[in-house]
Amino acid sequence: MRSLIPLIAFALAVGACPSVAAPLTDPPGIEFRAAEKVLAVNGRPGQAPAPVAVREGVTCLDIPTLSRYLGVTFTGDEATKAVSYTFFGLSFVGQVGSIEARGPGGTAIPLPCSPFVAGSSVYIPARSLVEALGMSYQESEGRIDVAMKPATVLGVRYNEDGERFRTVIELAEPTPFFAVEAPSVMSVGLQTLTGFVPPGVATRHLDSRGQPTDDGPPPKITLPSGGVLGSGVTVENLDQGFVRISAHGRYEVDRPRLFTLAGPPRIVLDFPKRWERARVEDPWRGIQRTWYSIGTEAGPVIAHVILADVGPGSPVRAKVAVAGRESRARQPLSTIARSHSALAGVNGGYFAPTTGDPIGLLIQGGEWVRFPYQSRTSLLISRSGQLAMSRYGCRAVVTVGPHSLPVGGLNEWLRGDGVKLLTRRWGPSWTPGPGQMCLQVRGGAVTQITPPSTGPGPEVPIPDDGFLIAAQGAGAHALLASVGVGARVGFQAGLEPALEGVWDGLGGGPAILRGGQWVDSGAAEGFGSDITSGRNPRTAIGITARGELLLLVVDGRRPGYSVGMTLAEVAALLARLGAVDAMVLDSGGSSTMFFDGRLVNSPSDGAERPIPNALLLVPSDG
Repeated sequence: MRSLIPLIAFALAVGACPSVAAPLTDPPGIEFRAAEKVLAVNGRPGQAPAPVAVREGVTCLDIPTLSRYLGVTFTGDEATKAVSYTFFGLSFVGQVGSIEARGPGGTAIPLPCSPFVAGSSVYIPARSLVEALGMSYQESEGRIDVAMKPATVLGVRYNEDGERFRTVIELAEPTPFFAVEAPSVMSVGLQTLTGFVPPGVATRHLDSRGQPTDDGPPPKITLPSGGVLGSGVTVENLDQGFVRISAHGRYEVDRPRLFTLAGPPRIVLDFPKRWERARVEDPWRGIQRTWYSIGTEAGPVIAHVILADVGPGSPVRAKVAVAGRESRARQPLSTIARSHSALAGVNGGYFAPTTGDPIGLLIQGGEWVRFPYQSRTSLLISRSGQLAMSRYGCRAVVTVGPHSLPVGGLNEWLRGDGVKLLTRRWGPSWTPGPGQMCLQVRGGAVTQITPPSTGPGPEVPIPDDGFLIAAQGAGAHALLASVGVGARVGFQAGLEPALEGVWDGLGGGPAILRGGQWVDSGAAEGFGSDITSGRNPRTAIGITARGELLLLVVDGRRPGYSVGMTLAEVAALLARLGAVDAMVLDSGGSSTMFFDGRLVNSPSDGAERPIPNALLLVPSDG
């Protein structure tokens, strides 16, 4: 089975990260002693002792410490074992296992010991790095003091575009700083001489005697931010000129980034809007589930995808399942799936929310339950597991004695003139309304005739071994009134375009992919903007070029967790995962996915919505 994980370019370049994403190889024979020391920056100690490694009497610092306490960013190269530390445009370059290094401007710097790997981090001689980047370094038994000229904060600004929420701290000169990086907030703390006062804010006033009085910088400044991602920037003037600047996101993002720039000196805090992470489960031969976290311009999206080989000879097959004997019965997806011993599944087609009546094609195990609606797109499954997806209509005819009548619907309410059939899937009985007549059919023959009346007719049982012919309108009444009990009845129905061997069928729509290309078919299939527009929870299915079945459920309507997808985004994701043809099923609060005995998504209603039918994956021998 093909993997669903897209190819993602990987780079080791990170900023203020806690560890190397792909650890460099440890050189043999490295011996060191782990210890902790207070690391003070411009006289201000960190909140906790910093871990250090002492090798050959030389104190070495690792990547998290350099990032957290000094604001140094890191780049590593697995192939060359090169490590580069950057600080406001100044770079220090070393190599794991080598005592040769280069400082700013390419200046050769002898190292007392080579950089080395311990666990998942690279360690480098502390004094050599700190002094190469223009800072002073003093070390005592339990303390390291690093100093540089305190900064002057010139300004704090932010912006948000389609790619990121960015906060920029403008400085008069480079300075070391404490950094805290988290998925929804990033903060830097730095020592200044006077704190930060934003332009236009007065810090002096006249007292009661008319003498000027210095109020000092304001204790807290809030810069509100709009947009999808940012929720604000705060600047806090703490004691003795120490300033803490924090950028707050509205929700957790993947891989926030903190880095420095030169000319002029700037600290940049970036929350990315775009990312993609994937986690794969492959518990059974023939089925693979992938969980996606996707960053979009509108917010985060959580998507659940199942890829199933359901073709001939596969251990898994796809089937349509109804919630109960009657087509309008409703149960949660997990209940339907467990009752069919399903391995996985998603919710099925549309239905009327008040009555539960399915809307669209419904065939279960070779039994017609509902005809297509407005020739909308449907999924068809053959008995051998082959899949087809297209817009299908239906031609159905019932023959009663010498008369043939077109059938306009199956297990539907009789509204307007015409003929419809009612099977036991409708319910145990049907009551004709005013002007409606009914023929009961058992064993291929008429067994009871209920003529039209001016009021509601008597309740007519629907037999298990037959059906009812419900008719309204003078034309149908005239033909059916001419036959009597015992008249032979025949029924034929077929899809248009015709397709042989259909065992299961499920209507939905609109189509969103044909031949691997996006199609906007919502209006042509009679869907309104409530289905076709906006970001919503979505359920969709696709067929790959190899005949595999893709099931997709996207969570939505939950800002900060998952905002849902547009139809075009759903189509793009399914096309990227290999779908050639794809369509939407009922979505919104109905969107649910069952996998490995449990519900795996988070429905927008807060709980499973009862649904009338589902598309399931079951063992082929089950």
